[in-house]
Amino acid sequence: MIAIPLTKNFSWRNPPLLTIALILINCFIFIAFQRDDDRRWEEALEFYFVSGLGDLEIDAYKRYVQQASAPSPENDAVFAKLSEDEKQYYYYRAIVENAEFGRRLAAGAIWPETEPRLGEWRRLRSEFESRMECVVSYRYGFRPAFPRLVTWFSSMFLHGGWGHLIGNMIFLWLIGALIEYGCRHVVFPVVYLLAGVGGDVLFWLLHSGSTSPCVGASGAISGIMGAFAVFYGLKRVGIFINLGFYFNYLKFPAILLLPFWMGHELFQLHFDEMSNVGYAAHLGGLGFGALLAWGARIIPGCLDQEAFAAAEEDKVAPRLEQALKHMGALEFTEARRMLEDVLKEAPENITAWQHLFTIDRQSPEAPQFHQTTAKLMDLLCADPANANKACALFQAYSQTAKPPRLSAGHYLRVSQCFLASGDLGAARRILVTLVKKAKHLEGLPMALFRLSQGFQRSKLSGDYLECLQLIRAEFPLSDVARVAGEHLKKA
Repeated sequence: MIAIPLTKNFSWRNPPLLTIALILINCFIFIAFQRDDDRRWEEALEFYFVSGLGDLEIDAYKRYVQQASAPSPENDAVFAKLSEDEKQYYYYRAIVENAEFGRRLAAGAIWPETEPRLGEWRRLRSEFESRMECVVSYRYGFRPAFPRLVTWFSSMFLHGGWGHLIGNMIFLWLIGALIEYGCRHVVFPVVYLLAGVGGDVLFWLLHSGSTSPCVGASGAISGIMGAFAVFYGLKRVGIFINLGFYFNYLKFPAILLLPFWMGHELFQLHFDEMSNVGYAAHLGGLGFGALLAWGARIIPGCLDQEAFAAAEEDKVAPRLEQALKHMGALEFTEARRMLEDVLKEAPENITAWQHLFTIDRQSPEAPQFHQTTAKLMDLLCADPANANKACALFQAYSQTAKPPRLSAGHYLRVSQCFLASGDLGAARRILVTLVKKAKHLEGLPMALFRLSQGFQRSKLSGDYLECLQLIRAEFPLSDVARVAGEHLKKA
């Protein structure tokens, strides 16, 4: 079962450098120091079973079970179904999980000092341990029965193989990159490192007698997963869920991921006893990371609070979608009602006005058609980026409205949109008409001068001069006419 956040809140202009650095460090350590770990570990295990050390310890463990009334592996339900080689490895797992057995055997509490096999065991065990010390993940991994200060930290930068490394680094990238941009530079590595230690702490509490090393960045990565859930809190985030037989992309409050993730780890910890996965470390990392994140949220200056703030619910998009469905079903009255509701929330929503224009165009004789067009024209003309849309709206309106009822100001503004889109002919026709019918319209002389500049750029010298002369003739007292006269002299 996998639940992966897919929210993206960073860009390569401001890349998650700490996350990238941690990934590179983990990869470097694995490639530089652990590339032969699998081979060395296999050679050590081969020595364990071939040399007779395994037979000696299994025999001693059976005596230990009788002496200490400890549970025997042979009482497990799965034991009888195993092959002979698998039974030996099953015993080996029980032995490495029980440091007390090793201490009692070394102290002569299971075999007496006079027992010849004890000396042979010590010699073979010493050789086995020297071979295991060459395995980096064994030497610097966290072994609960023999904890060392350095291994609390070194273990989170070691991995058990390529698959283990790649899987962890993918999760580190997906989660780390999502929260780093909202953390101060100190907070992110502190959460990562201390959550990794927290994972080892819970692993130590639940497996205190184990001599098997716990390695991997999983505890630390689980920590930033827990921090992710707390940092984002009630903010709805996109999550990819894969249950094996079901997968989907859902959105829900990030904080709900924390009990989901922790429940998954608890389930695996209880029911997947034969796994080598450190579920206890995952669980500890999740909990400790969540606590650290909670502390960071209440300490001023630790976070960019706006980065993790819950976005306001989008009330517009769902209503627009419903309105479109009604329009598709030709239910224009209901569609218009929903679009009017949208415009109450967002009065300048161009998309809603465009849909409303489409509806009102069905009744071109109605006053609301002209009112809708006028409002939409105002919005489109206000943004130069929408010049082409304004021109298309004007043409559609002109073809439908009989007669048109736009104000002279609307015609002036749309002429500038035609000018911006490169349609000098349409701009000229509108402006010449305005000169005849609305000569005193404010801004008309300047609009004509801009048109003349458009003609000049297009190397239409005749139109350029004609436009300048029109300004001089119709607006002789304006400042624009004086500038037009200077241009005519140069021409």
